[in-house]
Amino acid sequence: MGKFTSLEKCCLTKDWRIEERAALAHYLEKQELTKNEPLFIEDHSERKLYIIDSGLVSVSLGFMTVEMGPGQSLGEFSLFQDTKKKTTAIALEDCSFWVLTLERWELVKEEVPDVAAKLTQSINQKMANLLEISQLPPRVSEMITGRSFHDTEVHRQI
Repeated sequence: MGKFTSLEKCCLTKDWRIEERAALAHYLEKQELTKNEPLFIEDHSERKLYIIDSGLVSVSLGFMTVEMGPGQSLGEFSLFQDTKKKTTAIALEDCSFWVLTLERWELVKEEVPDVAAKLTQSINQKMANLLEISQLPPRVSEMITGRSFHDTEVHRQI
């Protein structure tokens, strides 16, 4: 896929107007990983938003694992807070990403503040959705999402 196709499918930007996605696309950089290569590791502190263009990524937190694929995003909270990663993300197959670095994010805020506000709103909504799901007992979550939640592995679209 390309930048525009990825942004059309991305959970953060799929509902945006084409002009808004085009403005954000200008600030994204391409990154590729080979199978088993880490995207980031727990306790590291890089500050980047990743939009998965192709491939599958395993994101682990302790004994829980989530598989993420094209159109999904990760790392977005690091744009707002300088903390170490609590998860590790590893490519399960060759992957490509569109990346918004902290430096490019600062430019977005300065040069296209409406797009920055829209992205912030989308990230806040994603966070609210994650918090809502995390508050539900596993059985209720399974009934609502139709997906099974296990102690060792979690597979879901976020």
